Amino acid sequence: MKRLKKYKSLLCFVLLLFIPLLTTNYTQYLINIAFIYILVTLGFNLVLGYVGRFSFANASFFGIGAYSVGLLMRKLGIPFWFSLPLGGLITGAVGLLLGFPALRLHRYYLAVVTLAFTFLMKFIYIHGGGFTYGPSGFDIPVPTIGVLRFSSDKNVYYIVLVVFFLVLTLIANIIKSNIGRSFRSVNEAENAAEALSMNTRKTVLLAFALSGFVVGIAGGLLSIVLRRITPDSFGMLEIVTHFIMVVFGGLGSITGSIIGGSVISLLPELLRGSQEYQELLYGLLIVIFVLFAPKGIYGFILKYVPGVQREKLYQDVE
Repeated sequence: MKRLKKYKSLLCFVLLLFIPLLTTNYTQYLINIAFIYILVTLGFNLVLGYVGRFSFANASFFGIGAYSVGLLMRKLGIPFWFSLPLGGLITGAVGLLLGFPALRLHRYYLAVVTLAFTFLMKFIYIHGGGFTYGPSGFDIPVPTIGVLRFSSDKNVYYIVLVVFFLVLTLIANIIKSNIGRSFRSVNEAENAAEALSMNTRKTVLLAFALSGFVVGIAGGLLSIVLRRITPDSFGMLEIVTHFIMVVFGGLGSITGSIIGGSVISLLPELLRGSQEYQELLYGLLIVIFVLFAPKGIYGFILKYVPGVQREKLYQDVE
């Protein structure tokens, strides 16, 4: 039993390799999107849930990652396998720069600044002329390895799956380390952490950089799943959606990020017959969970479902 628990992640990965054998092309597309939005939620949670900074720059990170990877492939001819990590690093650098205002601004002031930055980035996407291809966007080259082309949703799934597990493993290990403990210390008692000689400024900047990197990687994956990038993909609705994913799943939780990212990303498909009410439903979800389940679905399960144990990574950070 202990050995099974030790290798459960590997077993899960192996089982997920067989998903394309059981799905249609459209269902596979939805699964790909769900994995991407789990990474988006996880990246947002690093800043909002773990460090406690009320930032809304996540949609801009998502767009910067997608545009960086797409433009590196299209304009410079850099293969996807190099463009994806480069796009993540570029977005991580942007996240680091945005972390500096977070050192001085808190809560609503930081929210306003980061919202403005997201709108600024969308303006750049639309009015970037030949550099960003304007409001119509541009097509993304198909990733290849030799003669193998990842042109279908089922082929692209394997790229998404491998990157997803690599990033998830990286972040889980970071959260279990001293860095993760520093994140929680800044969130729960920043003044006390400073009194104990913790470099809280460095911790906040690192959280923003990591958040940018993770969400930038997700944006790069989105570019090859959608096969076309347009500015409309990174607007106000995306900001609201990311926030709902974090609140719905649970702040400061990897398991909560998985729940929130997967459920909310698939919700529009369930509401396809009533798209005009999606914004109303999103607003109601925020109100309901803030009032009745402030710790999200995962927190609700921990509190009311007997026999459910808190994810092991928390043993190292609480």
